[in-house]
Amino acid sequence: MHALLCCVFLLMLHVGHAIELINVRRTTGPAPDRPVEISWGTNETHIEVQLSYPTQGWLAMGLSPEGGMDQSDVLFGYVDDLTNEVIVQDRYLQANLLKMSVNLSLDEQQDWQKIAGSKNGTYTVIRAVRLLKTCDKADHPFRDALQHVIYSLHTKPPTTPTAHITKHTFKYSTNINFVGASSTAEGDRTPDGKSALQLDGAGSKKLQFTIGNVSITGDLDTVYYCAVQKVPTLDKKYHAIATQPLLDKENLPYIHHMLVYSCNDIPKDEPELIKGKFPCSPTDGSTFMMKYCPNLLGAWAMGQADVNPYPKETGQPWGPEMSGKYVLVQLHYNNPERRSFVDNSGMIYHLSDQLRQYDMGTLMTGLLGLDFTMTLPPGQKVFTVQGQCVNNCTELFPKEGITIFSSVIHMHTRGLSGVVRHFRGSKELPLIDANLKYDFNLQATRPVMPFRKFLPGDRIVVECNFTTENDIQPVFGGEGSMEEMCLAFLNYYPKSALKVCGTRFRVPDYLALMSQPRPNQSAFRPKLTPEMANILMSGTSDLMPARRLMVKHLQPQAQKYFSSRTWSEADVKPLQDFFTKGANYLGICNVQGILTPIPNDNPPVFEPMGCKRHRYMRIRAL
Repeated sequence: MHALLCCVFLLMLHVGHAIELINVRRTTGPAPDRPVEISWGTNETHIEVQLSYPTQGWLAMGLSPEGGMDQSDVLFGYVDDLTNEVIVQDRYLQANLLKMSVNLSLDEQQDWQKIAGSKNGTYTVIRAVRLLKTCDKADHPFRDALQHVIYSLHTKPPTTPTAHITKHTFKYSTNINFVGASSTAEGDRTPDGKSALQLDGAGSKKLQFTIGNVSITGDLDTVYYCAVQKVPTLDKKYHAIATQPLLDKENLPYIHHMLVYSCNDIPKDEPELIKGKFPCSPTDGSTFMMKYCPNLLGAWAMGQADVNPYPKETGQPWGPEMSGKYVLVQLHYNNPERRSFVDNSGMIYHLSDQLRQYDMGTLMTGLLGLDFTMTLPPGQKVFTVQGQCVNNCTELFPKEGITIFSSVIHMHTRGLSGVVRHFRGSKELPLIDANLKYDFNLQATRPVMPFRKFLPGDRIVVECNFTTENDIQPVFGGEGSMEEMCLAFLNYYPKSALKVCGTRFRVPDYLALMSQPRPNQSAFRPKLTPEMANILMSGTSDLMPARRLMVKHLQPQAQKYFSSRTWSEADVKPLQDFFTKGANYLGICNVQGILTPIPNDNPPVFEPMGCKRHRYMRIRAL
């Protein structure tokens, strides 16, 4: 009781003493011409926040403990249509993605206090104040650190202050330091509306690469499209200091992610180059992307901010040697409604001739085998898969090592949680990244704080936890949103020649496991053509292009076999061990487009973390 009275007294002290809103974050809204704006200011004890959202309904901002919706501490408000009363509420969000349930309940202790509010024909604005650290266990403190922020809105207000809150019509996420002097980050603005990043000015330049008005016909749920464009003439070296997605507003619900690659020399008679844009995917048999364009330049996925800056120490290099070279833009469209539309989305690179200390690079790591050798059994509450960047590959990093500054873990709709683990020899170091409440619709790049030093010979393990409780058929790895992936993209400096570092499970080892007899089950014994049998006998089944032929031949048989079998605990455990113990995989290093296999890895002995939160916290605190 004494603590509660103390909190109330401190809040009363603030009333009548407005805090200047000296920080502004302008970020993605439901349309490019209607951004969301979050303004704030702090003193020693309090924070004052103003939300300005393009809606006539309710608006909300939540502090998320792990980046997902669940357990978010929410500032909620609206302006009543009948009375024009400004309603400000303190709420707590509980989300169960497995049951597709969300409950945005009122806190027993209302810590947000109304300052002002209004709305016009386009925007609703509310302003409120709260203690930085309240006495309420349902609240999260505002800290001097980057915090996960989720914001959402609905086009209509609640019917009453205590009515059930209907699902948002728009939701996005970002990261903000509300307290520290280092709060300026992507999308931040000064109070006069100018970008705090200084993207424009003397010596600045913008490069824009788009998909080129591609027609999505609505024939498939999942579509990948690529477009190849030339880099304009660059007279000197520049650093890209930020990227910005260029998204067609009408198509935003269907754009799942975007990747941008730089290309090596492409023959002028290459059919895909002549066409300019073409269907593509990681596993559709097209070798164009990895053959000619293996160098990742940038990535965006739904849930990321609308401007993504790099740390002040580093920039992405663009120079005269890239003039006339080609850039490939790949868009992944998730279109379950089978809608037909034309899209011209892409990426903007903000360049500066004020070069920074280091060139930056991006490493793609994790599980590279997007096929039936990644099998998730149905009916599993939690099933774990790992992909590794083996130490033989990381020996290629500079002797002083690299510095990792941000990360994004990528799974699809069955993803529960994921971590990027860091090993030096047999010793496990603190986690590089941990997304403990994975949300397919909130896949924002997450800062690695503090920046992580990664030395040659260190190892990365990307561990992904999935649920298949609602599935009656096994789920395979693949590029479709209803298939699964386990990848991480790490941004770092200084730039290295190593572009991709991962593993794929060996086809012979997988077949040996699945062909073992089970009680009351027939073993998986696929029919092999003479060509397939020769590939297996030669030991080349995991090297391209032989592996692609093996997958094309075996995957339909695997799908037919697994759809007819039952999965007991005795069946699941050997498969779980196969994916998380031993070395049943082939390491892959991609250096400047040249793939080098690492056949005989010797990993340290470690247990999968699974979904046990205390294990994550233990490693994070080391």
